[in-house]
Amino acid sequence: MADYEIYCDESRQELFYDKDKSRRGFALIGGIWLQASERQRLKDKIKDLRRQHEVFGEFKWTKVSSRRLPFYLDLVNLFFNEDALKFRTIVLRNDELDTVKFHERDAELMFYKFYYQLIKHWLEDGNSYRVFVDLKTSRKRDRLQTLHNCLKFSNLAAHVEFVQALPSSEVGFLQLADLLLGAVGARFNNDTESPAKCEVLALIEEHLKRPLDRPTSRYYMKFNVFRWRPRSRW
Repeated sequence: MADYEIYCDESRQELFYDKDKSRRGFALIGGIWLQASERQRLKDKIKDLRRQHEVFGEFKWTKVSSRRLPFYLDLVNLFFNEDALKFRTIVLRNDELDTVKFHERDAELMFYKFYYQLIKHWLEDGNSYRVFVDLKTSRKRDRLQTLHNCLKFSNLAAHVEFVQALPSSEVGFLQLADLLLGAVGARFNNDTESPAKCEVLALIEEHLKRPLDRPTSRYYMKFNVFRWRPRSRW
């Protein structure tokens, strides 16, 4: 039995709510999985990188710049050098998302359904999980509780303790999830004009030995990319 923590975020989520399907693009939901016993050690490693590079504010994909590039490259290397860290994401093309037919005209409901899909496929028998998502205002106040209840009953042999919202500005693992999601989203959306971001993308792909926009199999555990399509299965 093992304890895990899952830190979830999203990228380009405005595409979930975009009714103009002529503007095509990929939205992403994903997160960092880590062994709870390794949390403090990994937090300390991220803090050491912050001190070393004098980065004390929030770090995220949109803040990657030439000035901060060495810090972000070290973060990528940290992720790939640590077996206790894993990353998973679902990639969604906005013109394939039908809120009217499948989600009761509720884009927010669709958003949480994909969070459920992201997490439930890696709940393993006998393990415990604590899920953290980026704090945001939901139209319905019980969305997180509903997500928690659905996850609990998706695998009765696993224990999902809670789903809790936290401000990403205060949680380094949520920020790391944002960084990796931003990188995958940039490759899928051909958003590669920033030289600094291109270097981050190149380093991730060097570690993976494949392009970031190439989906992986379900069983690829370190850096899993699932390109969702209607009627597709993980």
